[in-house]
Amino acid sequence: MPAMSRSCVVSIRPLIFGWEQTPESVSLHGGSPTKILREPDTGALLETNRGWVLLDTGSHPRMRVVVEFVPVTLPPVSLVIVSHLQYDHAGGLHTFADGKTPIVVQRAEFDFAFSPAATESLAYHRADYDLPGLQWQLIEGDVELLPGVRTMLTAGHTPGHQSLMVETQAGSRYVFACDAADLQENLDREVGVGEAIGVRPEETVSAIRRLKEAGGLVIPGHDPVVWQRLPVQLR
Repeated sequence: MPAMSRSCVVSIRPLIFGWEQTPESVSLHGGSPTKILREPDTGALLETNRGWVLLDTGSHPRMRVVVEFVPVTLPPVSLVIVSHLQYDHAGGLHTFADGKTPIVVQRAEFDFAFSPAATESLAYHRADYDLPGLQWQLIEGDVELLPGVRTMLTAGHTPGHQSLMVETQAGSRYVFACDAADLQENLDREVGVGEAIGVRPEETVSAIRRLKEAGGLVIPGHDPVVWQRLPVQLR
């Protein structure tokens, strides 16, 4: 992984937007469909010297599968990065339909989400992201969006899924896996996620290995133990 420019990131605030009851088989290939995990819907708020940057937006309040919503108060956000456009990551985009806030997403994800193949059965809810006021910024592959903030294309769970690598001014590196690795077990055992689009679930292991090879602390997207133990602020 190439070195990034001197970071503009002062700190990172991990966010939990809510909690869902999720079968283990959704998060872990070969997991039990009857074992139910209480998983967080997550994101992160980056404090930078160029403004606040938000990773993912949680679910829309209409989503009844969310058993508990957690109120999150956001400062004025200058940039939104969306890992992918499924409901638990893109459901809050309506908050940014002001035509002023760039929404960064992979072009492959955008194209798929607006195609007939994206249906509610695949967790895409077009009402979340088909909004006229959204200012899309489409990218392709790994891109350094700001000094210390780099997207990592980790397609597999969805056709244009991206994770986020962040280096802080203090010299720490954090890799937010998002849905490329839901659980710590995905990372530890190198087991793919349970749901994938266009590939077999076991093929998503290549994305997990990319995350681990990037160095730094890899944070799985929905692990309840990991997220409850994260500090309020990362530096």
